Amino acid sequence: STPGGGGNVVIDEATAMREMGVDVRIFNLTIHRHEFEQAYPSLEIPIVYGQEEDLCKLASEYDAVIATHNSSVEWLAPIPLQGGRPVRGYYVQGFEPYMYPPKTRSYQRALESYSLFPDLVSFAKTEWTRQEVRKKAGAESKLVGVSVNTDLFRPRSRLGAEWPDRSVRVAAMIRPNAPYRRPKRTMELLRRAFCRYDTGVDIVLFGTSSDASGFAELPTDFTWNLVGMLEQRQVARFLNEVDIFVDFSSHQAMGLTALEAMACGAAVIVPKRGGTISFARHEQNSLVVDTSSSRACWRALRRLIEDHKLRLRLQRNAIVDVVDFFPERPAFNILNALFGPEERQAS
Repeated sequence: STPGGGGNVVIDEATAMREMGVDVRIFNLTIHRHEFEQAYPSLEIPIVYGQEEDLCKLASEYDAVIATHNSSVEWLAPIPLQGGRPVRGYYVQGFEPYMYPPKTRSYQRALESYSLFPDLVSFAKTEWTRQEVRKKAGAESKLVGVSVNTDLFRPRSRLGAEWPDRSVRVAAMIRPNAPYRRPKRTMELLRRAFCRYDTGVDIVLFGTSSDASGFAELPTDFTWNLVGMLEQRQVARFLNEVDIFVDFSSHQAMGLTALEAMACGAAVIVPKRGGTISFARHEQNSLVVDTSSSRACWRALRRLIEDHKLRLRLQRNAIVDVVDFFPERPAFNILNALFGPEERQAS
């Protein structure tokens, strides 16, 4: 219901499929309609709103129905199948049990979602996610690949001055109630940067609001600007104005925001653990760090702020590398996973 990497990926690849001539529609719950339409204004993809039980009735009109979150996989269970149609799919964008405390019902529900029924066709963005699902849940999924909206996220002329005629601009996404994103450590490191460099850095936060639950508990006793929740086009404009984007999460299944920042010409720091290695090359187009170590995170941030030649090199290489991750490739791979020769034979 709110803008985020998972929703952006689905929309970008659905758009690519529609341009290929595929009739793709998005099903969403009616209770999310207002927030969803605020987050994604002027969508060209048809949206069908309803209740969970409505999906079962609608499914007969389609060749495939795909869940995009662990909680919605069970919605597919009662769908009647005729001649192997519709194909029931699961877009595995990350190992979602890691989003919840271990041994909780939410953790277990996410873990069970990968093998909820035998004909479920699962596909994942990164090899890291595939392996986590295989090792922890004993389920197989197909690799469809990393993607970013390369038409929207690209270098543009900046609205203001370039460094060195202004401070080095450092951006971070803050999600106060997503522990794996390490909001507290991120703010501590940004505070440390401000204390060391003062007006030499301009720290900008996004992805939350100052009155969001949990924000008041974060370290905020330094100078920063908060631009709030941004929809996709606003994120593109925002990232075009920054020099450095930092992601100190414990892990990232893919790390879409870092990829978007790279496409816009920012130098990025990404976590070593997870799927960022699908696109991040340490010291070449990014800095890949062990984010369990605060010391390693700080060292990387210092390097990017102080070493202007390194920062520029990473920025330039990132722009070149990211163009390979256009959404049409995974969109085709998803269609192949759902309807390719193996799936026809299985059905």
